[in-house]
Amino acid sequence: MSSLRKKFLSYAVMSIMFSLFFSQSASAEPSGLSNAISLISIYQPIDVAADSNHVFVIHRTCALHGDYKYSQGMTGISVCPGFTAYDCEEVDFQSEILSIDNSGTQTIIASLPAPFECQQMDHLAISSGLGGFPTGYIYLAQGAWGQVEIWKISFDGKTSLFETNLPPLGPDVHITFDRTGSFGYDMIVTGGDQVWKINSNGKSSQLAEIPIRERGDDRIGSPVVAPSSFGIYGGDILVPDPGTGNIFAISPQNEVNKIGLWPGASEILFVPQPMCSFGNQEIVFLSSFASDTGGSIAMYPKTEFADLGGSALLTNQYNPSTALMTATANGTMIKEFQSNIDTQLLEGSTFVLC
Repeated sequence: MSSLRKKFLSYAVMSIMFSLFFSQSASAEPSGLSNAISLISIYQPIDVAADSNHVFVIHRTCALHGDYKYSQGMTGISVCPGFTAYDCEEVDFQSEILSIDNSGTQTIIASLPAPFECQQMDHLAISSGLGGFPTGYIYLAQGAWGQVEIWKISFDGKTSLFETNLPPLGPDVHITFDRTGSFGYDMIVTGGDQVWKINSNGKSSQLAEIPIRERGDDRIGSPVVAPSSFGIYGGDILVPDPGTGNIFAISPQNEVNKIGLWPGASEILFVPQPMCSFGNQEIVFLSSFASDTGGSIAMYPKTEFADLGGSALLTNQYNPSTALMTATANGTMIKEFQSNIDTQLLEGSTFVLC
């Protein structure tokens, strides 16, 4: 019996602490995002999306090959190798999608295999309801060996494959929707060094290649389409390169420009105008706090973002922190917003959609 198998024979379930759903967080944090009003315990969360009535979380479950009795229908299997693991070939991973409603009731709505095992980093986005994409669905981007697979999942868990002609883009594929119209209200997908758009019929076209560092493990981060009010880059796709910290803008004419620098930038999220909330305490922002042995979803109130509408929040995954990017007359300005967030890894975050 291998040492890895011995290591993971002891299974324990990380219970979901619904009693914490709207409890006060005890940890104090420095400037910016200082008042998380609740922490939902979720094992190894990877990404989160939310509207006024739902929170959707994608996280990991796993089991030894051929033995799913510990992971089927359960959340938080503590034997999963961590995000920093190198050897995980004896473990079968699943990407599990959880739905949490306003009362804290949690439901498993889908579970998908993970082709890249512990390197799998799937991401999700709620449908825009624009450009032919129907409302009431989550779209999940999953890296696979032959191509990127986009899964269409209804809020009650009906799952189907959204057919596209996307090529393989590695294990870490991000997804968002154009809500401005500058890219035809299409779906936007990034992976490796490539940026693609996909219309509601599944027709895919490459928009750009981002000049990232020449290293095999480097990949661009999560994209966003800037609101029209964001200065000279309004309506452009913004995408970060965590390896260099460079932030790029892709125009509707497919022109690529470097527009800023913030070390470790991995995700860009615009503070919406107006802001919508989830729950009864004006929760408007959620972040995935992840670790090799646990994790949680942190939720923040509207007061944390007073007078910041239209600015962009930048997150750093491996050195958990955030910065604020604002538009200037000729470009952008970036300053630190929150440092030393108390988590091992800061995975996907989201503002609540209206």
